[in-house]
Amino acid sequence: GIRDLYLNSASEPSMAFFAPIHAVQGDQLLGLAMAVRPVGTELYPLLRQRGLTTETHETLLVRRDNDQVLYLSPQADGTAPLKRRLALEPERLAAAFALAHPGKFAERIDYQGKDVLVISRALTGVPWVLVQKIDRAEALAEARGHALLIGLLLLVGVLGIALVAAWWYGSSVRSQQAAARLQEANERILGQSLMLNAITDNTNDFLAIINAGESFVFANRTLAEAVGAGVDEFAGKTLSAMLGADVAKQLESDLSDGNDQAEELVVTLEIGGRERRYSNFRIPLPEAVSGAGSYLLVMRDVTELLLAEERQERLMWELVETLSGVLDQHDPYSANHSQMVARLAEEVAGLMELDRGVQQTVRIAGHLINIGKLSIPREVLTKEGKLTDEEFKLLSGHLGRAREILSGIEFEGPVADAVGQSGEFLDGSGRPDGLKGEAIILPARILGAVNSFVAMTRPRAWRKGMDRQAAIDQLVTEHDRYDRRVLAALYHFISKHDDAAWDKLWDD
Repeated sequence: GIRDLYLNSASEPSMAFFAPIHAVQGDQLLGLAMAVRPVGTELYPLLRQRGLTTETHETLLVRRDNDQVLYLSPQADGTAPLKRRLALEPERLAAAFALAHPGKFAERIDYQGKDVLVISRALTGVPWVLVQKIDRAEALAEARGHALLIGLLLLVGVLGIALVAAWWYGSSVRSQQAAARLQEANERILGQSLMLNAITDNTNDFLAIINAGESFVFANRTLAEAVGAGVDEFAGKTLSAMLGADVAKQLESDLSDGNDQAEELVVTLEIGGRERRYSNFRIPLPEAVSGAGSYLLVMRDVTELLLAEERQERLMWELVETLSGVLDQHDPYSANHSQMVARLAEEVAGLMELDRGVQQTVRIAGHLINIGKLSIPREVLTKEGKLTDEEFKLLSGHLGRAREILSGIEFEGPVADAVGQSGEFLDGSGRPDGLKGEAIILPARILGAVNSFVAMTRPRAWRKGMDRQAAIDQLVTEHDRYDRRVLAALYHFISKHDDAAWDKLWDD
């Protein structure tokens, strides 16, 4: 098909050509190929007079537009195509006569009001009429009238045939080319669609596209089978209708705080009569996919994975507590020391508003802070008299040995470094490596201050324990050795507990 001449956004005469696209197999109509292009540079040169020596001869294209004549081609007075409309008066206007009586000859006036002779021809396939006109005075000059009339008749016929042939050929070729390109694109899109369906329908994850109104645009077969519905039933349905009110409410609540970035949430949901834990990803989609505010919802069943992680964490804590108990038996004067360090370090990290990973690291490291003492003879640890230089050197090296032991174990956080650096001071006077400032990781700075506090307040073989307030005051005076933020959090925690509350804290 062809859309009639019109002016595009650049005021250029243009036409649109259409061709149907059918399925590879069968006669199903898949779509239309459309080609749009400016035509002025190709069409209007065909109207130029060739072979005539007249001065006022003019060839025009016109068509009827309701009760007016629309001039489709440029006129001799400089008027642009599709810019002139005149009343449809066949008894007066040459172009109107041509539209009303194609193929007939007459004497009328043209668009400039001049007396002209006119003859016309209707074109096939388009609602256009080809008009040939010449001023009456020139046409009826002596010895030229008859010859000129014959020439005009022949020229109208030739131009009409040329126009029809040129446009039929051009539109046919362009339509065939556009149809071939669209058919190729359709086959490619169909193949990609089949491949994507094969992927989405064979994954264990629940996949859905949700629009801004919290309704389904798409759901994969895995989700459909889980809720006992067909894939085609989801389109246009709400989360509540397909997943149940409780699940929809929890999903909408958990996902409503999302931003423009993909984010993960783990929730417990009952879908298809089974309560499982799902890791939900909300991924914003481009507006072109399904409108503004739409997103891809990926729901991954992580129940077994989380259960395995929980079992692994329980085993780790059982191992940590067992080692801590062995250390307490090896050094009775340090009984429960590591448990106190672990508990207090975790509290300090929490007051500092550090993330859960840091809190977990200092808790584990606190339990294992004395593991290096297993290599020190028990009699040295329990000796009540003054230590020899060799014994002191042996005792002061336990943090380095602890790091060596723990570095062979895979923890979530830097547990080995936290223990190994817990004897370092900010001024570089600590051990075992004399690290300074930011070279000491934050978990180690927390452990260092807390371990010193616990060591001061608990009795040893050679001394009694200090008062809590006296111990924290002494640490504060050594602020060049300890992180001030850590000391502030430690001081805040201690000040909130009197003796009774403090004792109960460790009894629990």
